[in-house]
Amino acid sequence: MMRALISGVSGLKNHQIQMDVIGNNIANVNTIGYKANRVTFQESISQALQVGLKPDESQGGTNPMYVGIGMNVGSIDKVFNQGTLERTDNRLDLAIQGDAFFVMNDGSQDFFTKAGNFQIDSEGYLVFGNTALRVQGRMADAIGNVTSSTEIGDIVFPFGQKAPPKATSKITLTGNLDSSSDKVSQVLTTSFAKQAYVSSGEWSDIDSSVLDTDGDLVISSSNNQIEVTIDDDAGSTFNKTISLTEGTYKSFSELVSEINTQLEKDRDLAGEVAAKVVDGKLRIGTVDNGGTDTFIELGGSFAAISLAATPGGTLLTTDRAYGVTAGDSTSTPAVASTDLADLPFLVGIGSLGDQIKITATDQDGSAISETFIYGPTDPADPDYSASNSGTTVAEFMEFLNDKFSSAFITLEANGALKVTDAVAGDSDTALNITIKDTETNTTYSFPSFSIAQTGKEAAVHSTSILVYDSKGKTHNIEFRFTNISSTENPDLWRWEAVIDNDELVASAGGKGFVKFNPNGSLATFEITDGQPLTFGPGEGSATMQIKLDPGTADQLNGLTQFGRPTTTVAEYQDGYGGSYLYDFSIDETGTITGLFTDGVNQVIGQISVAKFNNPTGLDQAGENLFSVGANSGRPSKGWAGSTISAEVTSGHLEMSTVDLAQEFTNMIIAQRGFQANARVISTADTLLDEITRLKR
Repeated sequence: MMRALISGVSGLKNHQIQMDVIGNNIANVNTIGYKANRVTFQESISQALQVGLKPDESQGGTNPMYVGIGMNVGSIDKVFNQGTLERTDNRLDLAIQGDAFFVMNDGSQDFFTKAGNFQIDSEGYLVFGNTALRVQGRMADAIGNVTSSTEIGDIVFPFGQKAPPKATSKITLTGNLDSSSDKVSQVLTTSFAKQAYVSSGEWSDIDSSVLDTDGDLVISSSNNQIEVTIDDDAGSTFNKTISLTEGTYKSFSELVSEINTQLEKDRDLAGEVAAKVVDGKLRIGTVDNGGTDTFIELGGSFAAISLAATPGGTLLTTDRAYGVTAGDSTSTPAVASTDLADLPFLVGIGSLGDQIKITATDQDGSAISETFIYGPTDPADPDYSASNSGTTVAEFMEFLNDKFSSAFITLEANGALKVTDAVAGDSDTALNITIKDTETNTTYSFPSFSIAQTGKEAAVHSTSILVYDSKGKTHNIEFRFTNISSTENPDLWRWEAVIDNDELVASAGGKGFVKFNPNGSLATFEITDGQPLTFGPGEGSATMQIKLDPGTADQLNGLTQFGRPTTTVAEYQDGYGGSYLYDFSIDETGTITGLFTDGVNQVIGQISVAKFNNPTGLDQAGENLFSVGANSGRPSKGWAGSTISAEVTSGHLEMSTVDLAQEFTNMIIAQRGFQANARVISTADTLLDEITRLKR
């Protein structure tokens, strides 16, 4: 009977312990980071009434018989389940999701907790609650780097301390360059030699009867008249007779001068008809560039000349024509070798010394005033003069090209003279030409030049970014992109870096080219010398070397070229000046990032976490703290999200894992157990009382 009493007492005692645990759990239902405890029971010692026997040949075996003497508490376990996270919006409230613990230190010993209600003390240390325990982690270096070799120690926020500057070492370029912004050169054209009619008739020598013994031409009363019969475009004709001054003419140039003198005296012929010498032959033709130019060789004492209105018409009618065979005219565009005298509208050109006056404006607005002198440039030629400029179209173009510094002159296949700016863009280029016949002192107009293509500046887009030198001083770098695309090199831009409005000059890496693919993606970003952007900021700061990142080739993650407005920007640079910490944030790895007064974000440090092989073996140190226990194992310290599988959540706290429904159920069970054990004691007492009454 005494065994029953002892068993009942053990039941009462141990169920009272279970109630104590349940009461403590319920008391901590709102304690942050609290982990609920549970009680397990185990049977106490038992008294053997009979030992067990094994069977033999004659009888079977028997089981042992035991009578227990109560029960004991088997264990009181802390259940490390994940608690629900409660939002607090306080950045210093941290919760761990996972099996890890925050680490604190009192200067000599580490403590561990699931409760992350941290504060910053007056010296900037991160501390646990209202205790003096300092949160442990690793601090970043001066440029925000944390490494695995950094020792774990106190976390301190450098409020009021000035962070050292970091020189910029990288700039990221991104955005679009408008593909429709090509640069265009101005082009001037004129109908130069577009209607170059050259007689195809067969020419013979002048009749010897009009030459003297020295071979000079003699004009007398018998051959000093020329009758000009003109057919106009309306189909009517009229005759004009001019009389030449009698005398001896040693060259056709002298004769031409005389004829033109007499033509200018006639009011109907003046300015309409003129004579000139071409290839040693005397020719007479219309001055009007829009009419027909038909030239004949003069011969005999009298010639009636009919100038046809259209090519292929009758070239001449005469009763006495010497050395002239009729032929047809053909339309032939001028070529480089064409003699200027063969161009019909260049009336007044053909005699040595005739002048072509050139008045022009170069692309940059500078004035050009030059004179082309007709005459051979070959020193072997008997008519050579050092002042001569040439006689052919090629020599005329060469002369013009020498005078223009920013334009070049070419001859088109159709005979048009073309003036093209050497540099594309806005232009002041202009060209005006007049012709002066030095023999007659007559000035003639050259066909005017018109703009066939207006020059246009290519789009020049610029974007700027501030960078920092080693002393924290800012420098403005402007990136200028100029479209230099051409037929030979499409989708090509030139770039250059301008530093502090050209006050500083890049010693390397300051210019290059950007080439795009047909689909608008980046093909190549070329730096002319292949070096980083390098310049000396001066004032004792270290030389800066900056790597430019325009994106990945054949991708659209950097610079692009589409037919859309330009949006290119220098998006990012990694430098910063000296500044003060005024705000911070904590991410899921426990990394603390500070926001400084210059707008730079830099890592300050990282909060450490720890794991144990047996967290239920930790010793409870009070105030939500644990310490290393004999059976917990040594802490494994590390970093959330990398060396330890855990996640830190800022602005939240982990709530208690106590389940009130479960605790109330356990309370009922404990109550019933306690009551039952109490009944065992009272019943055993009653039985003992009956035994004592037997003596009476």
